[in-house]
Amino acid sequence: MLSALKKEEFYEFVDFVKSPYYNKKEDLIDLCQLLCNIHPNFDEKNVDRKHVYNKLFTSVTYDEKKLGYMQSDLTKLALNYIYVKAQEQKLSDISYLNILSQRKLHPLFKKESKKIKEVLERSTNKGANHYKIYFEYYDLLDRYFISQKERKDDVNAHLASQNLDLYFICRKLQYFTVLLNRKLILGKHIEIPNMEFVLNYAKNNFSSNPIVNGYYEVIMMQTKEESLPHFIKLKDIITQFDDKFNPKEIAEIYEEAINYCIQRISHNQEFYTDEALALYMQFLDSGYMYQNGYLSHWTFKNIVKLSLLLKRFEFVENFIISYQDKIAPKHQTKALNYNFAELHFAMQDYSKAQEYLNMVFVNDLELAYNLGSRMMLIKIFYHNNEMDALLSQIAAFTIFLKRAKKISNTKKKIYLNFCDMLNKILRQNLKHYEKIENEIKETKLLTATNWLLQVYQEMKPKPLKKQAIKT
Repeated sequence: MLSALKKEEFYEFVDFVKSPYYNKKEDLIDLCQLLCNIHPNFDEKNVDRKHVYNKLFTSVTYDEKKLGYMQSDLTKLALNYIYVKAQEQKLSDISYLNILSQRKLHPLFKKESKKIKEVLERSTNKGANHYKIYFEYYDLLDRYFISQKERKDDVNAHLASQNLDLYFICRKLQYFTVLLNRKLILGKHIEIPNMEFVLNYAKNNFSSNPIVNGYYEVIMMQTKEESLPHFIKLKDIITQFDDKFNPKEIAEIYEEAINYCIQRISHNQEFYTDEALALYMQFLDSGYMYQNGYLSHWTFKNIVKLSLLLKRFEFVENFIISYQDKIAPKHQTKALNYNFAELHFAMQDYSKAQEYLNMVFVNDLELAYNLGSRMMLIKIFYHNNEMDALLSQIAAFTIFLKRAKKISNTKKKIYLNFCDMLNKILRQNLKHYEKIENEIKETKLLTATNWLLQVYQEMKPKPLKKQAIKT
């Protein structure tokens, strides 16, 4: 537990233990100071029980029980320190205002409430939580007004109710979005009570609010058959009102819009691919895409993939070079090599693609890159007409998939079906060949379907000509 504290927090913890308000046992101060001096090097030797005890009590016989009590007491103090620190961070101006109200410090309450209102009006806080803060402020003012028992009108109850409604509706729509996504991923029925009621209430009462509108259109996209008009409206909201959302919310909205496009690429490839790529680049330019200052290497990979579907080879090369340094250092090498392999494969420069793939295998065996690299290698061997290497690679991939414990059964089935279909095509069995095309089209758990259909047509055996019978 102490290892989880940062160095500066450990010094604070020592001061905390020294405070007579929280601790009156001198032995605990000594133990805490000793641990502070060796933090974070809590190796086996440094924290050996007898070693620590002898450091604390030089002329006293080792007492296991006494040390156990000290450890228990210091653990409680550490938990108390973490709790107090968390409460201090949470204690907002409104919390202080509530304390002034409870203590009946009326002049100070009125003075501080005006200051807080000025702060709120100047605040750059955005998103659903913004309405929660306003609700808490007006709710406190209303409760204070009631406690004064004055016979006059007051707007605080109305403003508190309005902001509570806004916060409630925003959060409900956000939860609906989460539940619908979970339903899609898990592929099972999930009950979502009162969704229609809340959606109608949101539309009838908050149609001018960008946050409500944004999540409303996301839900419409996910639930309505005619979803494209809702996608177009969502794009307009992103473009015009992204400054009304907080960073987490606008990132969610972008991801929902992009996922919608990706799910529909097979229906209208060029339109939705172009839309997804445009959203990715807009998201990237907004600055909201970065996590802890870095660009996700998965997002980087997705942008490359979409661009290659549109055959924008020059754009991809410039993108990889320009943004590779934006990826966290530990992921840069594999992202660079894998995506350059993808680029050269798409350009049909198979030897160069294989060179980059070899470096991916050398430098990284992360599952997603491993699966992608094996798939690409199979395709390269086919296009280079290296049939022995191709068959060997399919066999090796099949064994790898069957033995891999970290791959989900669904994903495993997708790749095993790919290997099975490709094997059937390569066998060119005239008796069963005609059935393979329909089997590829009808198999749901399958990857690279279009590529398999292309190979099927290229490998299709020509029917034997019947020889004329001489009479």
